[in-house]
Amino acid sequence: MSLSLSTFLTPILHFVESGGQSGRLKAGAESPDNCISIIPDRESKISKCGVLELKDVNPNGQQKIQDNGLILLGLVGLKDPCRPSVKTTVEDCQYVRVNVKMITGDNVFTATAIATEFGILKLNEKMDDGLVVEGVTFHNYTEEERMEKVDKICVMARSSPLDKLLMVQCLKKKGHVVAVTVDGTNDAPALKEADIGLSMGIQGSGKRKFRYRHFGR
Repeated sequence: MSLSLSTFLTPILHFVESGGQSGRLKAGAESPDNCISIIPDRESKISKCGVLELKDVNPNGQQKIQDNGLILLGLVGLKDPCRPSVKTTVEDCQYVRVNVKMITGDNVFTATAIATEFGILKLNEKMDDGLVVEGVTFHNYTEEERMEKVDKICVMARSSPLDKLLMVQCLKKKGHVVAVTVDGTNDAPALKEADIGLSMGIQGSGKRKFRYRHFGR
């Protein structure tokens, strides 16, 4: 069974060591809370992280597997390497004073790791500095707060298409010319609202195709 780390809050009673022996989790260093505490550090370094858990079930049964009494096998880290051209492109945009923002559905730790690798964030910049926010936080700001903070925000994590649309609207209200890059139909509202829309799609040939549209005013 593989669970995302955002749902890794279920009671885990046992673990399996590298030699194959199993043991019962105890309070302290081997507690589930301690396992959870290392997740942000892992996700901030490897972008994607998963949990491997085991549970004995009746092979003939049709019942739903309950998320309790699981055996912890380990954490698995996955990393989608950054294309070398991406960081260079971000640097080129920044050189001509284009403010690059990343809006993603990934969690804060993963989004921060990716943005740092791309050069959108500097190494020591943190969420506490107001550079990284979650979509729900941005959405819950008052209009005055959004207008005050939107220029500083570099990364918006756990965001929905409506959060992206809201950011585009705020930036336009402040007089910015906004370009939006999307790779799916869910972001159509933000694409339409932007001054410049770049839509990426992957076709059967495996080649990435771009569609450009300048919406103007």
